[in-house]
Amino acid sequence: MMLLDRGELRNLMEFRAKEGNKILTLYLNIDPLKPSNARGGFKVVLQELLNKAEKQAESQKEEGLFAQERSLIERYVEHLIPKQKTLVAFLDTEDGLQVMEQLPVEIPNQVYFRDYPVLRPILELLDSSETYLLCSLDREKARFLRLFLGTVTELKEISSQPPVKHRQTSGTDHMRSQMVLQRRAAAWSNRFLKEAAEEAWDLYEKHAIDQLILAGTEEAVSEFRRILPRNLSQRIIGQVKLPTNAKPQDIMEACYFIIKEREQRAEEALVTDLVTSAQKGDKAVLGVNATINAINEGRVYLLIYPNGYSIEGFRCSLCEVILDHIPQDGKCPYCQERCHSIENLILEASEKVFEIGGKVIAIKEPVQIEKLVNSGILGAFLR
Repeated sequence: MMLLDRGELRNLMEFRAKEGNKILTLYLNIDPLKPSNARGGFKVVLQELLNKAEKQAESQKEEGLFAQERSLIERYVEHLIPKQKTLVAFLDTEDGLQVMEQLPVEIPNQVYFRDYPVLRPILELLDSSETYLLCSLDREKARFLRLFLGTVTELKEISSQPPVKHRQTSGTDHMRSQMVLQRRAAAWSNRFLKEAAEEAWDLYEKHAIDQLILAGTEEAVSEFRRILPRNLSQRIIGQVKLPTNAKPQDIMEACYFIIKEREQRAEEALVTDLVTSAQKGDKAVLGVNATINAINEGRVYLLIYPNGYSIEGFRCSLCEVILDHIPQDGKCPYCQERCHSIENLILEASEKVFEIGGKVIAIKEPVQIEKLVNSGILGAFLR
């Protein structure tokens, strides 16, 4: 999937509409398992979003361009058969941009009409998601699969048959022959598992793997654990029962709870680290005002906020700093230009962090959201 690959995203990140043109960005929940979407409810939501985006057109030309993009996405959605959870679209027909893709992850409904594609929701998703390598193996076969954002990708499969020749013997000769064959088979099997461990290391480096999950026979998995390099074995987060020929859906179901538990622990550790570091003054800040100031100063490398939260704010029309409050005269404290209100300060803050090369993570677990909100809602680690 192009939109979940950072390499493929680079071209979109650099794309800008030509002067006078605008890009329509759409994120639409089309999850076929969601009751409200059962009878095409997402089409009603689409109209509401487009009506909202239409107000972002600032000239007669932009209104005409918006009408073109609106017509295009409406025709596409009218005949759409939802297979995933979210439809993402970037449209600028005047400049030849037309990207529409279904993603297997849920992204909140939102729409924009700007001179650049709004990639923030996808970038946030990538920043907060880990990549898992499933190593499924026995003594003769090893299968390596990449698990990322609900998708399963086959990376490599290797197999080996022990070079054992069966000969008919009797008595003592038969017993000796069996012992020799067993030793040869064991030695061959160990060589194969070493090869599998080397393959796992290569895939770990090539695909930027974060964590490992193991599956297979107890004997093979136990030996595989022992052979793995230490810094790779330390990334093993669990083991599941799966045959080496398991289907993608069965793989995701088997790994779901291990991944879910891992994500919960990671969020807990992140929020705890943020609060502790901010309290010590160790390159971290907490609170809306302190975090926004750090963003305006270009000092934030990781912004953390509670998923689903929205705060009203302001943006200077000249120097483009963002503010959680402004002086009574309504002027920017940096350049004295007039400020205008913005509906969601957190979204604007996220985009500014991406502009300065930082990362953004939205906290999703209810317990950690409550902890973050009670600590000041917004927080950030500083450069």
